Amino acid sequence: YVSRDGGRSWSLSPKMSPGSFFGGTALDNGGVLLFGLRGRVFVRQPVDGAWKKLPGLTQRSLHGAVRVGKDTTLVGGAGGTLIFLNSRTGAADVRRLPVTRDIHCLLPLDADTVLIFSDGETRSYPLQQLREGAQP
Repeated sequence: YVSRDGGRSWSLSPKMSPGSFFGGTALDNGGVLLFGLRGRVFVRQPVDGAWKKLPGLTQRSLHGAVRVGKDTTLVGGAGGTLIFLNSRTGAADVRRLPVTRDIHCLLPLDADTVLIFSDGETRSYPLQQLREGAQP
């Protein structure tokens, strides 16, 4: 849904495909990132307000996201899926934790470390290790 009057009224956005979203977050550039069922990722750019689908990143559901640096958001989901998304360029780098646990939530501990909540485990990971896809 889209509101053009500060949330007083809402209308269905015709450019979005049907399906479930599990989360969203604000981006550094003023845009919005939505993610959800079967790897659905949409980005809304602040300049024109248009939604753009980012296809082909993953077929696994995405559950959580956190900003991990200027212009970079880390999205996590089913089967240990991780996506580093650059909001400035639109580039996406798909990685995976070396476990098959579903990621449910991500929190920044500091500029270089993320706390990842997954099925049966909560653990901190250095961002560099996640970027390289290295085994923890």
